Amino acid sequence: MDVGHLLYARRRLPVCPLRGPGAAEGQRRVVKPSVDTVPRERIPTRAWLTLLAIAIGAFVVQVDSLVVAVAGPGIAAGLRVGPADIQWVSSAQTLALASLAIPSGTVADRFGRKRMFLIGVGGFAAASLVCGFAPSIGVLIAGRVLQGMCAALLLPSGLGAIRAAFPASQLPMALGVFTSMTAVAMSCAPILGGLLVESGGWSWAFFASVPFGVVGVIVGALCIGETERKRTSSLDMPGAALATLAMVSVVWALTGAQQQGWGSARTLGFLALGAVLLAGFVGRQRLARNPLVPLELFGIRSFVVGLVLLVLTTAALGSVTFYLMFYLQGVRGMGSLASAVILLPLTVVLTVAPPIGGLIVQRIGARATILVAALCNAVAFGLMMRLTPDSSTWEIVPSLLLIGIGIGFLMVSAVGSVLGSVPTELTSVAAGVKQSMQYIGATLGVAGFGTLLITLIGARLPSALQAALVAEGALGAQLASDPQLVRAAGLGYPPALQAATQAGWSAKGVAAEEVQRVGAIVTETAHQVFTDGVHVVFGVGVVLAVMAGLLAMLLPKTPVVQADSR
Repeated sequence: MDVGHLLYARRRLPVCPLRGPGAAEGQRRVVKPSVDTVPRERIPTRAWLTLLAIAIGAFVVQVDSLVVAVAGPGIAAGLRVGPADIQWVSSAQTLALASLAIPSGTVADRFGRKRMFLIGVGGFAAASLVCGFAPSIGVLIAGRVLQGMCAALLLPSGLGAIRAAFPASQLPMALGVFTSMTAVAMSCAPILGGLLVESGGWSWAFFASVPFGVVGVIVGALCIGETERKRTSSLDMPGAALATLAMVSVVWALTGAQQQGWGSARTLGFLALGAVLLAGFVGRQRLARNPLVPLELFGIRSFVVGLVLLVLTTAALGSVTFYLMFYLQGVRGMGSLASAVILLPLTVVLTVAPPIGGLIVQRIGARATILVAALCNAVAFGLMMRLTPDSSTWEIVPSLLLIGIGIGFLMVSAVGSVLGSVPTELTSVAAGVKQSMQYIGATLGVAGFGTLLITLIGARLPSALQAALVAEGALGAQLASDPQLVRAAGLGYPPALQAATQAGWSAKGVAAEEVQRVGAIVTETAHQVFTDGVHVVFGVGVVLAVMAGLLAMLLPKTPVVQADSR
């Protein structure tokens, strides 16, 4: 592997003769240039416009994936379907994107990144029209699958185009700007989705993507430069099939693990199938003349470390956004909009942290930047372990600010390690692998933390209820063993579930005074048990932060300015 392609490799230091008393003739000393003396390459205007076009594409994908959560109730009412169908609407795009990202990255490197990006953005806009006009749930799910396929084309090809457009010395900063678009989408999606659904119905949650897609196509067609295509005889179709099926099996297993159980035949069966297919994929890549993913990439330390960091980072971010929302809406009794506003400090900091992190990486290197990020995350998760059912909003905000800094710095450092450590002609391949690992990390985080939380609540709630309701006789004993209460507590036992549960007691003839008294005890106990469980989840977040810091020690210490081979 040509070290000239490695962004985080150590650079050669100039030498000059030693001068002064006692210097032996011919002795030389190393002169380490200061950061201020490193030449800064001028960034062409076209590179910024390329970044703009690709950021628009990424923004559209991210907003559309998040806005479905807001549009879900409207879709269910409009198409007369149930929660299981809405879950498919949400997961269909993710499944297609995660499964096809690796072969799509290879296709982009071989047949042109600009071409694949334009097909992806234009196709995504067309798929959004299909979703918006869908007359049935089947057509809507098919449109979401098409969206995922197009997103799998535009994201790896777009990242590859960014790598080719920017000088290597400015790549971390460019990736930081790109990463911040995800946070902007996270901030806008709930509010934008709510406004669109309330004013025009659920279809407009999808129609809104179309004008952005059109702008992305126009700017991309005018500004993105086509990269040199790899001249190969054929695409490794068996390898593409194995990679896609392996990712489908793994993601399918992870998405169902929380409901089916990690020890269920479904979960274990699909995980085993995914492992077999992955082994077959590796074997195929060893034998193929034109491998889909050159296995030599996994011999690059920065590439592998960056991938692992991405899995840890997306898993940690998922635990914050997903389970903190349950705490706010369940334990604290907040509405959807109020809880989204509480998360604004996180999303705002995530918007500005990646570009700043990119500049810091250019100055002090990925290792030091990740260590700072890991420290921020560890402190933040540690503070969140101190939350109580009565904690004020101001006790949450400092943790969100720190996590925003930590996740933002980690993301740009990890993505830079993945994309900057490979030859330019393989950047889209690396981006495809990176995209798949991010979705696996996010899915694994939500499923893994969810299983942990439900297990803890299931183990602790019955005994806690039994102790709290010891004076309530038969009713207390019955409630202590009620599986419905365990499921409700796993959601934070929000006010709506409290009302439904107490209405069920009243329907069974329990006196109103007793319903009110016992209901208050059950609510207090369920909230405390849920909060204790969330403490454990955030404790795992501390462990993930420490692991990220330890992994950072495997990266080079100093930033490097390398010339690109384009």
